Amino acid sequence: MASKLSHFVLFSALLLFSRCLGENAKKSQTTQPSKHGEVYRAKSEIDSLIYKLTLDLNTFNDKKTLATAMQKDAEKLARVAKEEIALLKPVQHLLKKLAKGNDSSGYQSCMTERGGKIPVRIEATGSALPKHYTISVPVNHRQLIDRGLTRDNGDDLQVYYHDNGQHPVQIDRVIVGLGTKSATVQFSLQAPISANTVDDSSYSLVLGAAVSGSAMDNPDKVYAFHDDFSSSTLKKGWVKNWGQWSVQNGRLLGSTMQSKDLVKGNIEVGLYLKSGFQWKDVEVELDLMETGKKVSAPGPFLRLSNVNPSKTTGWWFEYYPVHADLCTMRPQANNKDGGWKYKGKLPTAFKLNTWFHFKYRVLGDRFSQWANGKLVHNNVQVGKEWKISAGTLGLGCYPSSHNCKTLYDNIKVTLLVATPPKSTLGIFKPGLLSQSALLGEKKLPADSCKQIHDASLVNNQPRAKNGVYWIKTDLQGSSSVQTYCDMKNGGWTLVGKISGKVGNIYKTWLVSNFNTAALNTPKITKQKEFACIDAHSLAVEEASTVLLSSGERADGLGSKWVMWRLPGDREKHSFWNHAVGASAVKAAVTTPVMVYAWNGNKKICYHNKYGIMPHGSHGGSYPYASLNTAGNTATNDYCMAVGVLAKGSTAHGWLQASTGYDSPSSDSDWPNRSYSHQSPRLTVWLK
Repeated sequence: MASKLSHFVLFSALLLFSRCLGENAKKSQTTQPSKHGEVYRAKSEIDSLIYKLTLDLNTFNDKKTLATAMQKDAEKLARVAKEEIALLKPVQHLLKKLAKGNDSSGYQSCMTERGGKIPVRIEATGSALPKHYTISVPVNHRQLIDRGLTRDNGDDLQVYYHDNGQHPVQIDRVIVGLGTKSATVQFSLQAPISANTVDDSSYSLVLGAAVSGSAMDNPDKVYAFHDDFSSSTLKKGWVKNWGQWSVQNGRLLGSTMQSKDLVKGNIEVGLYLKSGFQWKDVEVELDLMETGKKVSAPGPFLRLSNVNPSKTTGWWFEYYPVHADLCTMRPQANNKDGGWKYKGKLPTAFKLNTWFHFKYRVLGDRFSQWANGKLVHNNVQVGKEWKISAGTLGLGCYPSSHNCKTLYDNIKVTLLVATPPKSTLGIFKPGLLSQSALLGEKKLPADSCKQIHDASLVNNQPRAKNGVYWIKTDLQGSSSVQTYCDMKNGGWTLVGKISGKVGNIYKTWLVSNFNTAALNTPKITKQKEFACIDAHSLAVEEASTVLLSSGERADGLGSKWVMWRLPGDREKHSFWNHAVGASAVKAAVTTPVMVYAWNGNKKICYHNKYGIMPHGSHGGSYPYASLNTAGNTATNDYCMAVGVLAKGSTAHGWLQASTGYDSPSSDSDWPNRSYSHQSPRLTVWLK
């Protein structure tokens, strides 16, 4: 049934969209479309349907891990949901513009902005991928530029992460080979991926007009470690072990002299990363230049597991200008020196005052090395006595009196696995994804909490959780505010809370946004305070029921409450509008309404189309349901009202004689024992 309904709404929406296009084609560029209720209803339906389809898509993706038969069904349904969402997005965008009355260019203005997304497919073949593993995706950036989908500088090529199918968030990425056919986009996994699985829904490239805001491109959040020494001081992750280390002109300078404090040994660790001792398989890239003497012998450590000068343990890559064409991986185990055991020939001689770019890869008991892009060591296996299972990165030197004065720059560490994943791009999907948001988020505020609740239903159970959402305060505009939603009990919207003597609030209470931050929780925590949203539109155009509740809970409706249906003849301009005056309210027809209570009791009370208590000495209290048609009050019953005038005050023809506070004064005062306490304590909800 749900599928048929969604298809019907989809067809209706597309029909409306087509009609809008036809009408817009006839209009001049300066003509503004008029606002019709049909537009708002259609937009509300589209927003709800997209939200529901998105949640359905999440469920289908979750079910892919079940049995094969169910997986096929889930994949099919997921494809259908994706197709429907893709079709609905342009409609949603146009309706939003129509609702604001600023669509002056019709269909062309919606579709000429080129943009969209490309899903990233990550296939973990044989090895599990840990969190923070760096994914490298091949991208023909030149082709995307030529197609007009992204700019040369790559600022509008962003990576988004969908946490279990939720609304995507941008994550940091690095583009290597910008503007070329063989570029790569690199980003860090936000969650681990199990071995022999495929993830094709968690990550996507978002391009062109679809992007939102500036690109996030911090390499510190893309790699296991990164330092280009752009700061004037060392990062906190570095630990000095020997010698003098400082940042000079955007580069790291290590100056190491022989020290009497050092145990005699062939190599010592001068600087190391504190955070990397758990690293097993890694790839390290760095730039190195020796500026000391010809007999200086610098180089980095990998698999460094012990930095104690008397117990140095790690794999040291040594460069020695005396033997400029050669280098070695010189293993150390508990200060035992392996010597020039694993020699290699450099493609160019290691000379002083010359920059070299080195890359190292350690995987299991094997290592590889590249110098200036040329292979030096190819997957060399170390002997049993030199095996080290894990270790950090360090920088060292032969501790002779000749000293090392070594410059380092652009140090980067990425995690490795035995079997690298296959990362590829899917099919480009056009769309204005910067407009996309889940219902109830800031970019797409809902008409009510119930709209979100109903759109999230599966088997009559809401997938939306209790919490804070963005709700419109003007259904035909863009004004919205954050407030609490109780989804568990059907989608109640918190519109007000009050506690203690707060004075004259009739100009603000439930008709203006006031102290709305307090509505992030329904729990009442302060005395002599009130908070509310402008609930005019919600009460008249969306809700049908009002509920007064105790305020002891932070996770939804209180344990005690009363509720009743709102009057059927209420109007937006006059409902809960104190300024209409006592005369108009007294003259209004009063009708009976059934009030239901938390304990199963119910009582017939009375209300009018203004939602304001008519009795002249009760101060025009609201919301209200009174004992009789005159607006009298009584204690210990379920007819209640919230006082909005302080005792002795007058306004709009009413006097507050202190008898208009027909509401609980505490969370335990249900039903209320007094109607003259002047200190209401309750929360107000609409649904």
